[in-house]
Amino acid sequence: MSATAGWGPLLRVRTTIRRRAAVGRPPVRAEHRSFCGSRRRSGYSAVVPDVPAPPAPDPVPHDPVQHDAILLAGGRATRLGGIDKTALVRRGTTLLGHALAAASAAERIVVVGARSHDELPVHVVRAREDPPFAGPVAALGAAFAALDTGATFTLVLACDLVTPEDATARLLTTAPATAAQETAAQTTAAQATAPRDGLIAVDDDGRRQPLLALYRSAALREAVQRLRDESGSLAGQSMRRLLAPLDLVEVPVPSALCADVDSAEDAARLLD
Repeated sequence: MSATAGWGPLLRVRTTIRRRAAVGRPPVRAEHRSFCGSRRRSGYSAVVPDVPAPPAPDPVPHDPVQHDAILLAGGRATRLGGIDKTALVRRGTTLLGHALAAASAAERIVVVGARSHDELPVHVVRAREDPPFAGPVAALGAAFAALDTGATFTLVLACDLVTPEDATARLLTTAPATAAQETAAQTTAAQATAPRDGLIAVDDDGRRQPLLALYRSAALREAVQRLRDESGSLAGQSMRRLLAPLDLVEVPVPSALCADVDSAEDAARLLD
């Protein structure tokens, strides 16, 4: 049998179509048998043999970097009349619930400043800044005191973020790639002893989000202790001053994922 013998029926159909088209007559509908022997209608042209579709690729597995989580829930919410912002609801879940979900991959979780009536999962550690409402830097100090020692990285989240799950995913999926790049780039002893100090979200306007960040635990602990030693107290200290010595990788995160609730207008626009 010649190499083209198996294609004979298909070639005859095409020849018939061309001849009828040349005299202005509509092409015939043709039937042929597939290589499996079943009758199939081919429409107005010959049909090539069925070719099985290639299998879909397996999803790429991803192992998020090991980390602890510090959730900051102790703001005064003065622009909202002093209410507990973490109890506000979006899509049927409180903002505190969303923050806990965003931190679900953490090895240990500390919630700082949660109101006394807030029910937390049994594995979550509760802490309080001293004095209460002393600000996020004081809250970090209280959290590290509660954690004692921990994972290599620490996720820091404000509990008034509206979509922390998606925002946190950006950081956790970026961290392994950043670590791999650092390892490849560490060609000298000096580079090996000076790793980057973490990743920080940056919104569409270029604003850093220090309460949406993944820090190297040792670097952040040292920064907290340094500021305590310099100032005598962490109360009222700014995150900008705390983070100034740190070498942070900026991770672009859409502003919609960085949105938080600071005012009545925010609440009306973003919540249920």
